[in-house]
Amino acid sequence: MELRFNEFIKERRHLKGVSERTIDWYEDCFSVWRQHSDGNDYKNFIINLRNKGTSAISVNTYICGMNAYFKWAGRA
Repeated sequence: MELRFNEFIKERRHLKGVSERTIDWYEDCFSVWRQHSDGNDYKNFIINLRNKGTSAISVNTYICGMNAYFKWAGRA
């Protein structure tokens, strides 16, 4: 998954021209996903984050970032 994510970042940076701040956001979302998910299951991801005290707004932000990646990867 990490190699595909790096491809996603390259495309966003060089083909879509997104800002470095947006790239940082994608990378942060991916990092949180790797730490708190067990694959592609949003349900467990959300439960794990909420149990750790992450706000619903922050969880939604992480989901938005991962949705962009999963859509790009053809998994959404």
